[in-house]
Amino acid sequence: MPRVRILLYSVLREIAGRREVVADVSEGSSIEEILRSKLDWVISEAEARGVSVIIMDNTGKRLNPNDRITGDMVIHVMPPMSGGGNVLTGLVEEINPHDLISRIISEFNVFAREGEAGAIVFFVGVVRRINRGHIVRELIYEAAREPAEAKLRSIAEEALSQPGVYGVAIYHYVGVRRPGDATMIIAVAGRGRNETTELLRSIVDRVKHEVPIWKKEVREDGVVHIIGDNKEVPAGEA
Repeated sequence: MPRVRILLYSVLREIAGRREVVADVSEGSSIEEILRSKLDWVISEAEARGVSVIIMDNTGKRLNPNDRITGDMVIHVMPPMSGGGNVLTGLVEEINPHDLISRIISEFNVFAREGEAGAIVFFVGVVRRINRGHIVRELIYEAAREPAEAKLRSIAEEALSQPGVYGVAIYHYVGVRRPGDATMIIAVAGRGRNETTELLRSIVDRVKHEVPIWKKEVREDGVVHIIGDNKEVPAGEA
């Protein structure tokens, strides 16, 4: 039977009167089921005060309430960070893009409910089947993980500092992506379209030019690395 440690922070810790709750749970239980079973009154009191709840694992990855427990783990439960906005970033491989978009909307809708955000705009990059006249079978994305994740967060935090912006999400897929697959998902929540649409375009450009992520394009007629300003280097020469 998995054992879950739930660590509480800030106002949630004060409401609970304790920092940690340990629970033995059934395999396959959802995070929401565990929190409602062990901390329902704490979460309800927080919601009554207008405080939303963020859930992370030990790596800092945001968790969805529907995520399932598959073994012993630590869950960090906290209010939004003191910066006053919401930043979601990361390199991802297996997350279904529909689930990721739903998660972003769920996170950012708190600002709409509070009467602030009037727009959440998205950019979803996808793999083209035909690129520069070549038929593409797949793209293979490689990242310098730590610098890339740090740069994604830096770009998001800078964007969040703009007036009327309440949330920024930047996720980039790594590994093998095939035609029609998502390559990156970027979202901006803000007061309205004037605060979000041009900023979204700027973020997309910065991610493409500043984040240490490279792609190898597998075509029907060969394989090339794409580097720099879309320079193509045959794979055998890289």
